[in-house]
Amino acid sequence: LYTFGKLSAALEAAEQGLRGERARGDMARAETVLETKRLYYGLQLAEQLGYLLKEMLDSMDEAIEKTQKRLDDGSRTLTERDVLRLKIGRSRFAAGVEEVEASTRLTKSALARTVGLDPGEAIEIADKRMAMAEVQLDSFDAYASSGPRRRPEWKRLVSGLEAQQARVELQEASYYPTLFLATGVRYAYAGNRDDQKNPFVYDDFNFLEPIGVLGLHWDLNVFANRAKAAQERAAMEKLRAERRRAESGLRLEVERSYVAVERARATIESVRAGRKAARGLLVLTVANFDLGIGEGDELFEAYGAYTETSTDYFRAVHDYNVAVAELSRAVGEELLDLEY
Repeated sequence: LYTFGKLSAALEAAEQGLRGERARGDMARAETVLETKRLYYGLQLAEQLGYLLKEMLDSMDEAIEKTQKRLDDGSRTLTERDVLRLKIGRSRFAAGVEEVEASTRLTKSALARTVGLDPGEAIEIADKRMAMAEVQLDSFDAYASSGPRRRPEWKRLVSGLEAQQARVELQEASYYPTLFLATGVRYAYAGNRDDQKNPFVYDDFNFLEPIGVLGLHWDLNVFANRAKAAQERAAMEKLRAERRRAESGLRLEVERSYVAVERARATIESVRAGRKAARGLLVLTVANFDLGIGEGDELFEAYGAYTETSTDYFRAVHDYNVAVAELSRAVGEELLDLEY
């Protein structure tokens, strides 16, 4: 009939516990999303580097063939050393292709497992060429103020704290009694006994009567209840300390992810200029070589410079996309135009 708050506190604790478990599921979901993005961008990088190295490998084969032909025709500007230098470069590109192909296979298997495909099931990504993730970032202050509170980790802590507060109230309510009403019906029938209609005659064989008891349940073990209440309050203070640490830690994670995005974006701008210059150098060197005024060393260095700067550029784009994915995780909000 009346519990002095015991029932409402127990229901609140159960409801907050359920919310905490849902937040735990959201945490696992967010980790799966982030891991999928990392593997996707990693596979994208591996395939892009594979295309680049194969292109360079074909170009090196063509250069070796041209050099050998000109050398056989009696060219005075080329020597056997030029052919050997180009062959050394080709072997490096060939080794790089094998390494990237192995990495691609492993990353595909990991991505297939993460997205729930059956073992051995083929998987291909739609975006074959790497590009910067299209995202319009808000200010750091905006993310730092609201981002952590959108995280499932924060929601789980808040639910846990509220559930613990309800448990404290439940334990403190044990100081008071519980007023209850117990009701029921007693019934008996005996065919070989006469049913006595006289109210003054005791008949314990044939009867139908309702019963009701108004009672009070009161645990008078005050010292045990006090100790349990103190234990619950201590657990609540511990959760409050964890929430304070989590608030500063989640803000720091937002700042770290935001800085990583800005740094990756600046790196892309730097390496893009280097890649463009290396591309121009390669085109000029190949043209000179085809005209017979270039040397094998120059061609070898031009191929190496272009491959190195292109690799740096693609890695920078990969790092930027991963940084954006990690920032989405840190602020508890999808920053890309994705639908799950």
